[in-house]
Amino acid sequence: MLGVSFSECQSLEDLYDTHCFAARSLFGAIPYLLILDPPRQALVPIGEPGVGILLNSRTSVIASSLREGQDQTLTNVPGQAVADRQVLRRLGATEGVCVPMQVSAEHGVEKIGALVFAVDEDGDHDFAIQAYAAELAKWVARHA
Repeated sequence: MLGVSFSECQSLEDLYDTHCFAARSLFGAIPYLLILDPPRQALVPIGEPGVGILLNSRTSVIASSLREGQDQTLTNVPGQAVADRQVLRRLGATEGVCVPMQVSAEHGVEKIGALVFAVDEDGDHDFAIQAYAAELAKWVARHA
């Protein structure tokens, strides 16, 4: 069902609108979506203004998550990268989990972007988050 909704999107803006609807329905909140801008080698937000995060940032957990291809936790503490803390503030959270979005490609894995979810202490959505990120990555790759 989710794939059908994403398949009807004609642009990244349409995809962002569908993402907002789907995520709100599935998780009760909208995770922050950043996609990789290959020429800039930066993660940039879709659908709202925001600062890009350079993929080679040594302080950004979000950039590290995509580089390493693994989920990582971020917190709103002084040692955290400013851009990461801004993402948490936009989510209204003090903690979050960053899920890298990537797809299989002919020569390995293609990095697509990242989703940052506010940590929900009441729920365990790990499987749903992983499945959602994988599905969204496929559709973003088609429109990027």
